[in-house]
Amino acid sequence: MAVPTKCWKPCIPERLYFKYDLTIHQAALLPFLHTLPRPFTFLFEPLEMRDRVREKDYKRAEATFRKYMNLATALKDKGNKAFERGDRQEAVKFFQEAAEDLEKLLLKVVSEAEEREAEARRLLAICLSNCATARMLAVDGDIDALGAMKDAERAIKGDPSYPKA
Repeated sequence: MAVPTKCWKPCIPERLYFKYDLTIHQAALLPFLHTLPRPFTFLFEPLEMRDRVREKDYKRAEATFRKYMNLATALKDKGNKAFERGDRQEAVKFFQEAAEDLEKLLLKVVSEAEEREAEARRLLAICLSNCATARMLAVDGDIDALGAMKDAERAIKGDPSYPKA
């Protein structure tokens, strides 16, 4: 049987933390904050704390980035092995999966670090270029030239500086 939830009585929080970005408004907020009854306390985030949090976020983002890059590299390696065996379908499948994972990674903007984005774009171009090459493998005398051209164009967009794109 359903029971109504107990309503919470409105109250003032005991603690309030302000992000470092709001310290520019500290002087304007202080008169109001000092009027709130005890046991209310407040804290404006110090610069050192903000930097520590950013460093943690950066390290967490680096770990996530590495995880995606390792996954995409493993898929690319599977695609390379399938290509060596002459299995066009498997090779294309693995290269496309790797490219999709890398595109998701780039959309997430895991980091503000330009070198990470450049690394992901380079691997994306490699996977798409390999996919285009795999599409040119003859299966029953047939090649997928149109698909290869589309993959090559995507590789160029991914990393215009990659020479094999």
